[in-house]
Amino acid sequence: MAFKSCTSPVLQNRDAPEWASRESNILGAQLHINTIRQSSYLETSRINAYQALL
Repeated sequence: MAFKSCTSPVLQNRDAPEWASRESNILGAQLHINTIRQSSYLETSRINAYQALL
């Protein structure tokens, strides 16, 4: 059987921008989630500190 190569330059060139954009969006989303997690952790620490003072 003959199979077309998945690494054909035409396929790569056509799909590269879409994949690069998707990859960029995923990385951006992960960074955003990590930022939210970090700020949530800091907020929790602050609340715990205030509660300890009460």
